[in-house]
Order: sequence, then structure tokens, then C-alpha cells
Amino acid sequence: MKKTKLWILLGVSIGLIVTSVLAWRASSRLVNMIVINIEDKTQAEFVTEKDVERIIEQKNLCKVGLTQLDDLNLKAIEDSIKAFNFVLSCHASKDLKGNLVLDIRQNRPVARVIRPNNQSEYLAANGVMMPLSKKHTARVLVLSGEGTYRLRKDFCRLDSIGKQFFDFIRYIDSNDFWKAQITQIEINKKFEIAFYTQAGNQRIEIGRSIDEEEIEKKMKKVMTFYREIVPVKGWSAYQRVNVEYDKQIICE
Repeated sequence: MKKTKLWILLGVSIGLIVTSVLAWRASSRLVNMIVINIEDKTQAEFVTEKDVERIIEQKNLCKVGLTQLDDLNLKAIEDSIKAFNFVLSCHASKDLKGNLVLDIRQNRPVARVIRPNNQSEYLAANGVMMPLSKKHTARVLVLSGEGTYRLRKDFCRLDSIGKQFFDFIRYIDSNDFWKAQITQIEINKKFEIAFYTQAGNQRIEIGRSIDEEEIEKKMKKVMTFYREIVPVKGWSAYQRVNVEYDKQIICE
């Protein structure tokens, strides 16, 4: 029994020594290669390996075969790559093979903003504005109207009205039914919101802005219109439906 324990302890000690030696050798070596892993690359390609390599080269962050692993500033590498518009997150690490490993998550558009002057941007899943890409065109909800001039930079993350509006966008994006049905949202100067659906030609008005608690109530009233009023009156009976006010559905 004592001999068995001794062999186990000896094996563990050797394993720790080998691991330590490998780690030491890895840290003292030059960077062998840069391994770039981009999440959801097959679904949308807003970021490519060449984009990442270009950032690293321009910032002089790493040169394969010249930079030592110990000299890599992983935080600086992560921050530089995350500054790229289409990157949501980046994790940089070193492996025992002497590689710099980058795990990157792309930023995902949830809507496309088309302003009256035809300037266009994406509203991303993290609430910031993102430029259009020459590599990929996302099929997403369209936002239009004069109120889109306010949709810039961090408006949806820092402004109280912007936060409420983005709650509504996230609600649509997370609901499979409404995501398929709502094709366009109009925002006027007062930031009053209206939208159109695939099911009919009605303009659905929900008000200036809605907080998180009211979203579900108003969308339930829209569903009531389609389930209870349309079957009786027909699809072409009304062109405008307003669900802004509590316990009311105004049809014209």
C-alpha cells in the first residue's frame, strides 16, 4: 500500500514538473502563429481573419516569429480588436504550442436605420450604432422617419428615451412571431413609434416611447386586433390602429 502511494505521488510530481517545463518553454519562445476563432462566422461575416491580422499589424501588437510570448500585451490586443466596429468581444490567450489565440465574437445587427437623407447604419445588439459592411448585408428590421436622426452613437444606451426604445427593439428581436411579422418601424420628430406588419397594411401606433412593463400590454392589444377585430371587419376595414392608451384600441 505504501509503495502504491509512493508511485502515485511520484507520478503526480513528474506530471507537475513536465507541465511547468512546458509552460516555461512556451513563455520563453517566439510566437509560433496567431490562431483566430470567429464565432458565428458561417451565419454572417462582418469580421474576417484578415481584418484581425491587419489590426494587429497596424498596432504593432505581435509579429509571428519575432515577438516573444512573454512580451505579448494581451489586454492591449483585446482592446484594439474590440475597438473594431463589428467586434462585440475578444479574448486573447497563449497556448503551450507558442500560439497567440484570439476568440472573437461578432457584433450582431438587430435593425437597419435609414434616415431621410438616405444615410444608413445598423443598430447593433449591444445598443450602439454600427456602420454598414461591404462584406455582408443583414436582413433585419428597418427603422425610418425623422426621429432616426437621434439614433446615433450611444443614444440607445445612455438616453432614457433611447433605452426605452431599445427595450422595444430587443423585445421584437427576441420574439420569433413579432420578429417575423414586423418589417418596418417609423419614428417621428417626437419619437412617437408606429410599425407595419406582414399580416396587413395597417399602421400600428404605440406612442412616444414605452417602458419595459408596457411593451407586453401594448403588443397584446395588437394581437387582439388581429385575432378578434380583423376576422369580423376584414383586413381592409382599417388603415390605422392605435394602442397607445390604456385599455383602448382605436381603429380608423
